[in-house]
Amino acid sequence: MKRSKIFFGVSILISFAMIIAVLYFEQNIRAAGSLEITTTAIDEGQVNQPYFYKMQTNGDIDMISGDDGADSWQFVTPTNAEMLTNYGLSIDFHDGYITGTSIKSVLNLPVTIAVEIDSGGEFSPDQKTYYLTIAGILRFDSGPHNPTDSTVMKGQSRVPVIQLQVQAIGEDIEISRLKFYGLGTGSDSNDIKEVNVFLDLDNNGAVSPGEVPLIPAVTYSTEEGFLNSVVTMSFGSNILRIDSTVNNGIRNILITYDFYPTVEANRTFRIAFEKPTDIDYTTLTTSKTYSGALGGGNPYTSNNQMTVEWKPNSADYPPYKGGIITISGDTPSVPTLFMANGGISSESIYVRAGDETMTLPFHCWADTSHTIRLEKVIITDSGSGDAASHLEYAKIYLDIDKSGTLNSGDPEIVTGSIVGDQITFSGINRNVTTPSGLFTDAGTLYFLIAYKFKTTVPILTPPLTFQAYLPSATCVTAKEISFNTTVEVKPDTPSLYGNLLAVNQGVDTSSSGGTTSGPYPIKAQWFDVDTNHVPSQGDTILLTFDTNLSQAVATADNFLLPVLGDALGAGATFGQAAASNGMKITLGVQPIIQVNGTYVNGTHTYGSPSGINVKDTLAVGIVSIYGLTAGPAVNTVDVESAPVSYSSSSSGSSGSDTGTSSSSSVIGDKACLISRTFNENIFFTYLRIFRDFALENNFCRKLIQLYYAL
Repeated sequence: MKRSKIFFGVSILISFAMIIAVLYFEQNIRAAGSLEITTTAIDEGQVNQPYFYKMQTNGDIDMISGDDGADSWQFVTPTNAEMLTNYGLSIDFHDGYITGTSIKSVLNLPVTIAVEIDSGGEFSPDQKTYYLTIAGILRFDSGPHNPTDSTVMKGQSRVPVIQLQVQAIGEDIEISRLKFYGLGTGSDSNDIKEVNVFLDLDNNGAVSPGEVPLIPAVTYSTEEGFLNSVVTMSFGSNILRIDSTVNNGIRNILITYDFYPTVEANRTFRIAFEKPTDIDYTTLTTSKTYSGALGGGNPYTSNNQMTVEWKPNSADYPPYKGGIITISGDTPSVPTLFMANGGISSESIYVRAGDETMTLPFHCWADTSHTIRLEKVIITDSGSGDAASHLEYAKIYLDIDKSGTLNSGDPEIVTGSIVGDQITFSGINRNVTTPSGLFTDAGTLYFLIAYKFKTTVPILTPPLTFQAYLPSATCVTAKEISFNTTVEVKPDTPSLYGNLLAVNQGVDTSSSGGTTSGPYPIKAQWFDVDTNHVPSQGDTILLTFDTNLSQAVATADNFLLPVLGDALGAGATFGQAAASNGMKITLGVQPIIQVNGTYVNGTHTYGSPSGINVKDTLAVGIVSIYGLTAGPAVNTVDVESAPVSYSSSSSGSSGSDTGTSSSSSVIGDKACLISRTFNENIFFTYLRIFRDFALENNFCRKLIQLYYAL
């Protein structure tokens, strides 16, 4: 009886304990399900900097490791965790931390978190999203070619004083301000004329051709509270922008001094970049400004402020410094450009019209201390020809192989402007740097001036000549690239002369009617000098060529008369006609020439209309103004009668070899009489008479009277 009561009591106690445990477990589940997650709307970090974020709720949650019923922090979707991994971050699901070192930037990455109530995948009703931004960072260091201690002269410019290396990591970055401090015994504000900043594109620690200041020059000032002077450089938009994708985001910045020539000898100068806050920059994707605050903050995160990766030379953040610059007692030499002739021929050089020919080779070198930019050269042509009329162009080439001759690989630099006999070459813009100060220096530049002659240059005896020369140093414009001031030009002789070019050969500018490149006959006209109406001794034939002649000397053997029996007559003579493109043939004794009808090419039958041509052996004495010897025409030309001019007292040809007629017109072998006047004062016009009638004066008068009577 007693044992039963005890067992019942124990049973009741056990049952009661089980009910209490079940109730406690159920309450715990309900408590977990009702928890509220608290978070900031945004949180921000920075590339290469530690990131920490602590998830928060309105109460504790059960995080018993290994318990199947334990609560745990989770992302709503697995991809959130994967995305964070891409940025170098990870989540501690037990303790509710997001940690890591950011490896790249991101703007407003959504991160949604919740609490998984148990291993069954049931999430707490409350879920919160915050937006994560990771800004890029600027890494700052001294440059790989930071200037060392050196000595410079008074008044020297573009003296490198410090090279700095900056790197945009994570995204593009724009630097808006740099602040430097002057050290040394010199007066930064009184001895330094200006301070300039460059992008050191070739990373050599010096100003190279093509590198120009990023902003206008600045000067030193003294700020209150500082013993040394200060120079601040401010950059506008898109001036000092660093692309993180180019050259791994690295840029080298070079600072230079221009000294006054009055600076005292032995003074020293040094520039320093002392602390991270002396730089301002902005990230261009995430729009964060150093050293602005980062969003988020306690109690969720310890990421408070933008920073810069400051990599000082040693511990305790010492400043970055350039080398010590000491001023010597010397004054810099005057910037000087030296010039010399590249070597010319002692004899005239004969050239052909239409050709391009080198006329003046010259080379330039500079003094030991300066880089000189050759900008403009003005030459004059002193030959008998006219540059403006006879030159197609004049050009300057860079003599790459320094051969003194114009080759296909020599690049053209500039084409000159020709006015009269003066030729101006502007925009040469070639920098000359010769550290040795000698013309044998590898930096000496070699140039060629070349003429291209027009095809219409007349070939004369003696021939037209052309010679380019540089009259004096005043015809050269050059500047020192650092000072941007005019320099002294020193030719090795007062005037630099080029080759004497003589144009004694021409080019064929005619049509394709000739069998050679020389002149050929295009027309032959008989002039009835003695008015006997038949070709006879003393009559002339005007042989017209396709181009003007400079010489017309020939013999009968130089001409072809294809019709059997035809002849120019014994003792025929030949000479220059009044027309510049004509040759005058004076017929000799007993010539045989038939002018009636028209010669048909290839005809040889005796008595056929006459034709004439130059023989295939060439007429060496007949020369065009282009210096080319006459050759045969493709088709032999017909010998036709010349136009006739009549008056009231005479009839027949006038005998002129000019090929013109003052009062008649001709159609084939017909002559047209115009405005003939008779004794009866009757005017008679437009009567056409055939030459074939062998008109005698009396017959002509009778015929006219008969015609008028009708």
